[in-house]
Amino acid sequence: MNTVDVASCHVAVPGGMAAPSLKRRWGMRACLILVVCAFLACLVRNWVVDESMADVFQFGPFQQTMWVLVLVLTVTHVAAVLWRLMLVMNYRPTPPAGDAELPTVTVIVPAYNEVSGVLSSLTSVAASDYPPEKLQIIGVNDGSRDDTWDWMCRAGVELGSRLELVNCPVNRGKRHALDEGFRRSRGQVLVTIDSDSVITRETLRCLVSPFVREANVGAVAGNVRVWNVDSGMIPRMLDVSFCFSFDFMRASQSRVNTVMCTPGALSAYRRDLVLKVLPEWLGQTFMGQPSVIGEDRALTNFILREGAHVVFQRNAVVFTVVPTQYRALCGMFLRWARSNVRETLHMTTFAFRRFRDRFDLRPNIEPRPPFRLVSTVALPMSFGTFRRHVFDRSVDVPPSHRSRLVNFGA
Repeated sequence: MNTVDVASCHVAVPGGMAAPSLKRRWGMRACLILVVCAFLACLVRNWVVDESMADVFQFGPFQQTMWVLVLVLTVTHVAAVLWRLMLVMNYRPTPPAGDAELPTVTVIVPAYNEVSGVLSSLTSVAASDYPPEKLQIIGVNDGSRDDTWDWMCRAGVELGSRLELVNCPVNRGKRHALDEGFRRSRGQVLVTIDSDSVITRETLRCLVSPFVREANVGAVAGNVRVWNVDSGMIPRMLDVSFCFSFDFMRASQSRVNTVMCTPGALSAYRRDLVLKVLPEWLGQTFMGQPSVIGEDRALTNFILREGAHVVFQRNAVVFTVVPTQYRALCGMFLRWARSNVRETLHMTTFAFRRFRDRFDLRPNIEPRPPFRLVSTVALPMSFGTFRRHVFDRSVDVPPSHRSRLVNFGA
């Protein structure tokens, strides 16, 4: 392990690109609710009110049975969405904690073939307003084949003793890279950040605050936003998809203390819980093969199984680079879908028993109706309106560092 240091750092911004803003607006939320309600209204009209659908009842018992099943599923879907809307409207992020209350934190940034992007990620962490004496930063090079390690060493020269660097000669996957950081950690809370992502000055403080306010919290999901949103149609649509996935889905899940997936781009975990499940997480297999994808969803499952709460912090924002080409987009979605199938099966091993000590009227695991159609069809159709309402695009970034991420999305 190589250990190096730093003096000062700032959040890096791609040259010529205005940084996405962090300010939420009620107009965006109202637009989101209207789109969902309009979509549900179309379903109800076409499936229930439309007289042409009543002709189904003139057919045999099989067709009638299918029609009743569709009707039941529709009513269940509508009820579930309304329930989510109620949860989202009542969601509030945990207020930031003061310096004296904050626990010690270890931030781990695993990198593989990220070139200059890893420099921006590491310096954005060092630029946080988190108390330096409570912050440990570890960068792990997972056997990169390009000059990623050189860029990490450059970060080490800039950041000095604040940064610890680990160089793995062979690529073993993100789980093992994170494990290298976990085993070297000294903080009470472990934060993982992707090497193609940057955070704001307030992100770490906001992300860790739920651990201060609630002893039962075992993990916290950050709020992921698209950095290269102006790089084409795909990033723009993903920006809307992320908005729905975090500000709507995870916000509602947080109200029942059961966020299903803490994103790899930005998450925080209680160190004692991570070390408890670490051997099982590292050695996880599926159908006899090692599990090499979906490490974030897998770790979330293990944390939930231990009875801890997993919540979402809307004000803990991270900006990440997303694919701009269709092939890369398909690869990303395929990885997510495959790990989702595996972890949903894993969840059935504990979701139907009382795995939490405290009992209340809220469910331990919320139902998951088919929201894919809303998120992939209805919402992206209005991505332009959403994106303009989500952010006023202004982040205070030193001009001298705006060229740091010129090749960030390369």
